[in-house]
Amino acid sequence: MKSKKYFEGIYFKLKQDNNVIAFIPGCSETEAFVQFVDKKISYYIKFNKDKYFRKNNTIILDNNIFSPEGISVNLISKDINIKGNVSFKNLKPLSHNIMGPFQYIPMQCSHGVISMYHRVNGNICINNMPIVFNNGIGYCEEDRGTSFPKTYLWVHCNDFIDNTSIMVSIADIPLGKINFKGVICAIRYNKKEYILATYKGVKIVQYNSKNVILKQGNIVLIVDILENGGQDLLAPNEGNMSRTVRENISCKGKFTFYINNKLIFEYFSNNVSYEYVE
Repeated sequence: MKSKKYFEGIYFKLKQDNNVIAFIPGCSETEAFVQFVDKKISYYIKFNKDKYFRKNNTIILDNNIFSPEGISVNLISKDINIKGNVSFKNLKPLSHNIMGPFQYIPMQCSHGVISMYHRVNGNICINNMPIVFNNGIGYCEEDRGTSFPKTYLWVHCNDFIDNTSIMVSIADIPLGKINFKGVICAIRYNKKEYILATYKGVKIVQYNSKNVILKQGNIVLIVDILENGGQDLLAPNEGNMSRTVRENISCKGKFTFYINNKLIFEYFSNNVSYEYVE
């Protein structure tokens, strides 16, 4: 049985050229919701919980549908009007659960990657301003539990010409009487998958708001965040969407990846999605 303090949500990110938006449908102890964020604004739209239905990775919320096949949205409030339909194809899920053995342990927050990279087609109209997705790029992940971690970093980017996708999460993890910084990181490059994680022995060489260095065996990933800013989002705390965090859905960053001291890639992007909470 789910705790009364339970929350869950799925993060759908859509990109077309320099337009980057995200929808986060979910449910908390007191309400269902959809959050929307882009480069300039964020909105939180509440729904009664009896309007919320989820099966696997599909969420139906009133007359809005969010699924691995696509999104059909009709969000109308006093502040925003969002309508449209997009379809997803060629999803690229990970080969196994990113949480590894921790998926079997009750956690404050469990994370899952639904698709590292997929194609997006259709259109979304935001306050009468249309975005047309023509072979655009998508990403999809989920969270569930009771609360977001006390401190954490989250980075994602798949804004690269060769379909590379990178996700990094470093979080303060309370587990019984101990606390530790846990790492989950997925890299999809050249049709190969690389998982860096606490349960695989990854080491945090450096960690701050602007720079992360992870080392696991002969693999090194360096992430540099080159820009501040972002929009406010609500986040769960003890099952209630009562905490405010800040996400920059589209900022400048650099990713450098080495194997056996050999440079595999060094990528810059103006469309890195990034959260840092301390």
